[in-house]
Amino acid sequence: MIGRISGILIEKISSTSICVDVSGLGYEISIPENTNLPEIGKKIVLFTHLAIRQEAYILFGFNEIEKRDVFRLITKVTGIGNKIALSILSNLSLEEFYNGILHRKLEYFTETPGIGQKTAQRLILELHGKFNFSNKTLNEKNHFNKETQNEVESALLSLGYSNKELSEILKEIPKDISSEECIRFALKKLSSLS
Repeated sequence: MIGRISGILIEKISSTSICVDVSGLGYEISIPENTNLPEIGKKIVLFTHLAIRQEAYILFGFNEIEKRDVFRLITKVTGIGNKIALSILSNLSLEEFYNGILHRKLEYFTETPGIGQKTAQRLILELHGKFNFSNKTLNEKNHFNKETQNEVESALLSLGYSNKELSEILKEIPKDISSEECIRFALKKLSSLS
C-alpha cells in the first residue's frame, strides 16, 4: 500500500488529476478539486490511497490525512465508489461533510453528480455513527442552490473579480437568499476588502 507521496509537482493534468515526480518516477494522482496545490516545480506531500482494479491501479491523494480517512470510509458505503467519493470531497469541505452527516442534510450530498436522494440517505445512515462529533466545531454550510451560485459567480467574474476572491466570499453568503441579494452581499463584502 502506498500511504504517502512526497515529491515535485510536475503537471496539473486536470482539475482532479496531477503528476508528481518522486525520484524520477512520475505518479499520476487523482485529487479532489478543492486540493491546495503548490506551483509547478515545487514540493508537494499527499496522503494517498491506492485502489486496485482489474484494469488499473489508481492513486488518490489528499492534503490531509483526515480527508484520506474520510474518503476511505465513504467508499465503504454501499453503492458509492472511488469516483463519487472523490466528487463528494471536491464539493464539500470536511466541516461541511461532517455537518451534513451530523444534521442529516441530504441536500449537502445530492448536489454531487451521481448522488440521488436514496444514495444520500444511505451515506448518512451508514456513516452517522462513525465519527466523534464532540471534538469538531461545526457550522451550518451557507447553502444555496447551484443555479444561484452559477449566476452569482458569472456576474462577479464579468465584473473582473478572481475565482480566489469569489470562493472566499461565497462561503460567507447567508442561506436562502435570492441571486440578486447574493450579488449585492458579495459586492459589499468585496468592496470592503479593497
